[in-house]
Amino acid sequence: MRFGFFCKSFRRDVTRVEKLVASIERHVAGDVAGILSVPRADLALFRDRIGSSCLRLVSDEEIVGKRLKQNWRTQQLVKLYAHRLGFADLWLVLDSDMAFIRDVGASDFVDETGSVALVASRWLHLYDRHETELREYVRGQRELGTLSIEEARSLADGARPDGEIPLSSRLVDAVWSTSPEARIARIRATFPRSGPELFYLPAAVWTRESLRSLETDYLEPRGLTFDDLIRHSPWEGTWVGEWELRRRLPGRWPAESFFLHFASDDAIERARAAGLTTADFAKRYVGLQLAAGHQAIEAY
Repeated sequence: MRFGFFCKSFRRDVTRVEKLVASIERHVAGDVAGILSVPRADLALFRDRIGSSCLRLVSDEEIVGKRLKQNWRTQQLVKLYAHRLGFADLWLVLDSDMAFIRDVGASDFVDETGSVALVASRWLHLYDRHETELREYVRGQRELGTLSIEEARSLADGARPDGEIPLSSRLVDAVWSTSPEARIARIRATFPRSGPELFYLPAAVWTRESLRSLETDYLEPRGLTFDDLIRHSPWEGTWVGEWELRRRLPGRWPAESFFLHFASDDAIERARAAGLTTADFAKRYVGLQLAAGHQAIEAY
């Protein structure tokens, strides 16, 4: 299997991407396909700053096939359409504010049978939200109850058909300004299942086969596109994760997140005060994410 990375960025985060690239060059060995997508207007800037690196530069417009207004939703569209590049069979979906903290390769995400990890956790790996539990997890003092493959495959409700995406929801959202968080439940209504709320980020592991299946088996027969998914519920990681559960995880196995996310400087300072080091985090994670839009600290 061809293993890779995909990162969507833009000019505001170029210094973060420099740190990400440095961490890839330090910790990743072997034949890895890396793609960095930025707006066409930012290509020259990124070429100047990262040069000929481990990530191949492409434009958002090349991937999606049209001009995009840069915002949270269009970033998700670029990630979803990236599989059409055919650059890899499986890839880690990276954000600009991530960095690797230990050596990593395809074997971290693919088992001996060729089955690929699917991040699907009962816990959001956000230190700010679950500080005590994640600190104990890092120190080996607790486990997080990761789904077994049998449990994950039992969640899909085969008695109910796939749900539809009504055009009327656009009118409802326009009138009532439905929040993005309120729309998450729509995804489970589209792909019915039982079981707990699950989290598919940070650092999802996607496969080309999965994204192609979502397009050809669900979207195209209904005359829909990834754009329609994001309008209905702007959570690309949840769409892909729930689709995989709906398919009963063919060639996949459930895993905890491979990255730990810090959303504030205060959380980083508390983790430091607790004595946690990158070596400690590396026992459970391959990297850290320090939220670019909310922090001054750029390295743990």
